[in-house]
Amino acid sequence: MFGIICITASFSLVHVVPEWEIVGKWIGFLSSLSFSLILLFSIRLFCPEHQLLKYFKSFPLYFTSANIAVAIYCILQIIGVCNNNSLYKAVADFDNPTGVASLLCVTFPFAFRIVENRSRNIITVVFFIIDSIILYIIKSRTGLITLSLSFAVGLILEINKTKAKGYLLTLSIVLLLITSASIPYLFFNKTASTKGRMVIVDTCLQMITDRPLFGHGIHGFGREYMHYQAEYFKTIEDNNILMLSDNVSHPLSEYLLISVNYGLFGLLIVLALIVLAIKRAFKKKGHFRTFLLMEICTICIFSLFSYPFRYPMTTLALLCCIAPWLFKIIKDLPQFYWKVLSIFAIITGIVFLVIIGNWYMALTKCKEITDKLNTDTTSAIEIKHDIFPLTDKPMSLSPRYLYSRAVVNYYAEDYVQALLDAHNSSNMLSSYNTELLIGNIHQKMSNYDDAEIHYWEAAYMCPSKIMPLYRLFKLYEEQGDTVNMVNIGHKLLDKPVKVHSRDTRAMRLDVRRKLLYL
Repeated sequence: MFGIICITASFSLVHVVPEWEIVGKWIGFLSSLSFSLILLFSIRLFCPEHQLLKYFKSFPLYFTSANIAVAIYCILQIIGVCNNNSLYKAVADFDNPTGVASLLCVTFPFAFRIVENRSRNIITVVFFIIDSIILYIIKSRTGLITLSLSFAVGLILEINKTKAKGYLLTLSIVLLLITSASIPYLFFNKTASTKGRMVIVDTCLQMITDRPLFGHGIHGFGREYMHYQAEYFKTIEDNNILMLSDNVSHPLSEYLLISVNYGLFGLLIVLALIVLAIKRAFKKKGHFRTFLLMEICTICIFSLFSYPFRYPMTTLALLCCIAPWLFKIIKDLPQFYWKVLSIFAIITGIVFLVIIGNWYMALTKCKEITDKLNTDTTSAIEIKHDIFPLTDKPMSLSPRYLYSRAVVNYYAEDYVQALLDAHNSSNMLSSYNTELLIGNIHQKMSNYDDAEIHYWEAAYMCPSKIMPLYRLFKLYEEQGDTVNMVNIGHKLLDKPVKVHSRDTRAMRLDVRRKLLYL
């Protein structure tokens, strides 16, 4: 069963949901985890003498198998054997290289636990070499930093325990130097990405400054960030920085996310838990202590520069590090309490399976909505009457679903409901697309002042995009405001184009033609 959990955490077996590269993994992972919970505690309930802890002995093998499978998949994509539909050299079955880097780094310490003899050091070095090469090819700076530090932790703790001390020390230092030397090259080679990160950090620091102690609350980052980004870009005139703008759904650091949502109080709690985990790991003996410290180092360092918890493998690795400790606490419970715990766990697993099933059904309908609208916007009325009754209840708290429903109502010309859905979505997750949609709805309702406000907000949220300026141009044209038409038209034509496309060329051509007659 655990092998299936690792497979579902590494590969998306569900492709009929939005963002299937991530959501598909979570559906498969949570389903298999819930089923395993039911199976495991059912065995314990009906066979009281069964030892649950023995299942944890084979965990390292499954994690390292996932590492090997993803590494092979990436290599096949790099050499062109397997299809790669992304803009990157290799993404395996993820949405971008961060998913690959996260999985390779999080599963790397388990290579140290595959065998219980002296060859574990050689196996760890081999995994380090293979993973480092792949991380370098996909240009993952975070991955290389994390992998190098995790390897260094293992090296420091284990070097005195091997007979081949000099040879292994020399090889390990050479590998660390090579990997460390490649990191600055990737930083200089990805200057745009580095500048983009600094914009996000500056904006997040402003959010933290406004609410330092307890933060903006749950989902605070998603709800507020894009509005803060709009205010930030209002003060920037450098086109090179403005061209870096885009929709941002994560601050690219789990610590920043916690600080924005829950303030310094929440961050201190997390840091306290990390210190507690390190202290408990040091109390362990032998190679298990080395493994735990390597895994803690991996998760903590990767979380500093990226978002590993967006992917289920990180959560699975964390659960597997905690599970043996939890089972040792509860293993001596009286039989009656074991039965109560087993029944509770089985019921919890069944409830989760039902929730995941409803979630899956609703997401497939959302994908159906998106596909239909992409091919034929006239199907909006059909969607409104046939699909929404099936999805409204399980998805009513999803901002992305509410946005989709707002789009459908917009095309169905139910502007009042569309505006309500769009505002509800924006109150949970602010985004450039939602702001632009609200402006479109207000324009259709002839609320020109409100439309102008939202178009300008969208323009400052993502200054790299010309659509908001084009919508403002059309708004002023509808009002007969030739002065503002000329000003916005020239502003649009002077703006550098980040991504050249047919739509971009059509908008610029339309503006250029109309300015000729003004």
